[in-house]
Amino acid sequence: MKNCSLSAAMDEQAIVQNIRREERKRQQLLEKRIEAAWREVEILKTRFLEIDPALRKILLFGSLGKKQVRSTNFDIDLAVKCSPDKYLQLVGVALDSDFKVDVVDLTTVNQNFRQFILQDSAVIYEQR
Repeated sequence: MKNCSLSAAMDEQAIVQNIRREERKRQQLLEKRIEAAWREVEILKTRFLEIDPALRKILLFGSLGKKQVRSTNFDIDLAVKCSPDKYLQLVGVALDSDFKVDVVDLTTVNQNFRQFILQDSAVIYEQR
């Protein structure tokens, strides 16, 4: 009976170690994905400015902007103040990303959503 208890404890220990190892792997993968997303945000900023040199603002909101990403399935949420005739081109650039990217036009979005974005976002670019 004693051997059975010892064996069960060793099995339990192995399971716990395996769970911890998998959690570390998951966390490392998440960190790499977040780093890649921030690089993508910089690329998008550059491409947006090439399309619309008059672009006034780019904000990052959502889990990435709040630095509260918990899953590798996150998206990139951007809000822009751009020339009205350039918005769809910016969306087109976002669609080419390896990430799911949402682009919101701050000048046309409803007031409540605009307030939400403005209160809880990171400034990526602001025209001076």
